[in-house]
Amino acid sequence: AGGQAMAERERLFGGAVAVGIGLAAGLSLGAGLAAYYCAGRERAARAALDASRRECAKWRTEKKAERSGRIEAEKELKSLRLRAQASEALLSKGDAAGAGDGGDGEQDQALPQAYTLSPIGFIRTCFSRRSGTPRQPHLVPAARGVVTLKRELPKDILSGLGDYSHCWVIYVFHQNTNLHQDWSKMKGKVNVPRLNGGRVGALATRTPHRPNAIGLSTAKVESVTDKTVLLSGVDLVDGSPILDIKPYVPFCDAIGDASQPEWVTRDREVEEEPLHVSRVSISVSGASGDGKRTAPHTTPESLSLSLSLLPGPSSNAIY
Repeated sequence: AGGQAMAERERLFGGAVAVGIGLAAGLSLGAGLAAYYCAGRERAARAALDASRRECAKWRTEKKAERSGRIEAEKELKSLRLRAQASEALLSKGDAAGAGDGGDGEQDQALPQAYTLSPIGFIRTCFSRRSGTPRQPHLVPAARGVVTLKRELPKDILSGLGDYSHCWVIYVFHQNTNLHQDWSKMKGKVNVPRLNGGRVGALATRTPHRPNAIGLSTAKVESVTDKTVLLSGVDLVDGSPILDIKPYVPFCDAIGDASQPEWVTRDREVEEEPLHVSRVSISVSGASGDGKRTAPHTTPESLSLSLSLLPGPSSNAIY
């Protein structure tokens, strides 16, 4: 009897152990399935998040491109409007002049009232602002400028220019604040530094504030390479649009018996001379292979300059 009871207890205990093992295996299998399910959900969630991020980045890129295109379109539209206004103003002036000139007006009306000029290139100089730029060429002989022509121009268009020592540069006063001002609103006279504030007609001076904001300057030709011209003695603001370049020919450009008003050549003390350059300091940009600082152009002759001029009027570069 005792042995039977012991066997029965062992049988029950073995059954309980088997049941426990089965339950543990079931729980482990359930936990594994749950973990696998959760991992799958996590992967799906991460994939959805990555897709959302890509869509968001794509949307941002498209919006940025759209905004950039819209800004460029607005700039172009503004430029076209200004050109149209300038053309209309010229046409109205031409019509008024034709009506008031009698017979000559008919001949004037037969001529174009507006002409469109495109820059052939741009110049890079060390003068980033109007203030501090020399008022006349060759006042700072070391001041360099590099004219780069547009790619669509013929490759040999500068051929032969290097045979001349100097050239004329025709450009636009692009930093004028009154580029598209109505001629009827512009002032006929400007202040002249050499006259201590005296006023002279704009077309009797070198002021940049002219009916047509076109500048004329001379410069020394240092070198000509492909479609670039290295000049010295420049008085142009950085980024000035270049309309034309012509060689300087002494026999017809230098007029020996030319005269000018007395105030143009009036002698003054150095400290009162409005064109006097008080100090020239050289600062360089870019880097060469030896670690020294050089200009963006590899030749040492193209060092950029930082100029310090004596105080004086800077809005009108006259004389």
